[in-house]
Amino acid sequence: MPDSEQADVPEIPSRGSAAVAGSKAPSGPAALSNDVTDARHGVAGVARTLAGAIYLRNGGELIALTETAYESEDILQTLLADHPGLLAGDEIGEAPRRWILLSREVGIADQVGAAGRWSLDHLFVDQDAVPTLVEVKRSSDTRIRREVVGQLLEYAANGTRYWPVEQLRALFETSCATRNIDPDHALREALGDEADTDAWWAQVETNLRLGRLRLVFVADVISRELRRIIEFLNEQMTQTEVIGVEIRQYVDASGEHQTLVPRLIGQTESARDIKHSQAGPRRRWDIDSWLAAFSAEKPAAVPIIRRLFDWARHEELTITFGSGALDASARFNAVVGDATLPLFGVYTQGPRAVEVAFAVLARVAPFDALERRQELRDRLKRLPHVQIPDERLDKWPNFDVMALAAEEDLATFTNTISWVLQEIRERDAHPEGT
Repeated sequence: MPDSEQADVPEIPSRGSAAVAGSKAPSGPAALSNDVTDARHGVAGVARTLAGAIYLRNGGELIALTETAYESEDILQTLLADHPGLLAGDEIGEAPRRWILLSREVGIADQVGAAGRWSLDHLFVDQDAVPTLVEVKRSSDTRIRREVVGQLLEYAANGTRYWPVEQLRALFETSCATRNIDPDHALREALGDEADTDAWWAQVETNLRLGRLRLVFVADVISRELRRIIEFLNEQMTQTEVIGVEIRQYVDASGEHQTLVPRLIGQTESARDIKHSQAGPRRRWDIDSWLAAFSAEKPAAVPIIRRLFDWARHEELTITFGSGALDASARFNAVVGDATLPLFGVYTQGPRAVEVAFAVLARVAPFDALERRQELRDRLKRLPHVQIPDERLDKWPNFDVMALAAEEDLATFTNTISWVLQEIRERDAHPEGT
């Protein structure tokens, strides 16, 4: 936000203490002035005040800001959507989190093809493609301890099973359109200009499939009982991170000045040690390390992968590897003109480890035509148990690597990919109309 909007924000004191702010506001998400708050909410909502105060120095004047409850849950939800920095991302992980809001009020089904049975308050994803489920409750809500924990766990259990990544991508695009934001620009801003956004979405799908999530409880005040539950879950769950974020609001008597103070809960030393030992740092994979990880997860499929590597070398494809700490993809790419084109990938973990890059092919002639992608789908359907519905013909459909176990099935797959590559190269060499 501009510096002019922060001029009156006090330095944040320790929780529960009173302090005199003798300097201007720190930059970043640690505090927000009421200039940033949506004006329609107002801060005159001094429905009730809580213990504790902080002080704002405005010239020679000291203004007392008293801890105040939010008038409604929606106010806090809107603040999070507009200012994701309130989620204390600078305190999570080895590097600050860069949040991408996919959508608010995200429906969650309880079976394949069903309408949403539940609604999640916010779904964010960070720069490492970790889905982050956020549920917001005010401390005055009696369900904050009794129900919210089971509620968020239920959302996670069903979201990982019944959220197709293409649905999440569509939600993101719709949400961006509602906020007059270009989705590609939003992703580049968070991921960097050189990021492979298709690979990022593929990693989102992989993380969902593996239960690699972050669950966040947000409230104005988090009770001691809820804090104990959050810390216990975070220490016990290795793939999923569970944290709380307490966002206290301080307002002056006139309602003209407001400060928000986020505080992270649940990151105990024990939880950090457990998560670090499980996740480790991002790593650089090569063919030997990737094969070792794949062999540990899918020993019966190793001969299939070795034959795929041999075929790729014969076809002069390049193979690149992801950077996940425990799970990584091997992507099989072709050089066409000046571009490197992903054709398919194989993951070390997950039941449906092979994915075909329809999302990339949909932007490349001649497969930008739907009927050509349907022809590709029909060729792949000759493989056992491979079904690709029409709605996934511009996505990243995946299937079990064991569908390639038989020699004839592996040949069907490699011949199909060779056909795709030949069609693309012919069109690149002889564009229509030239």
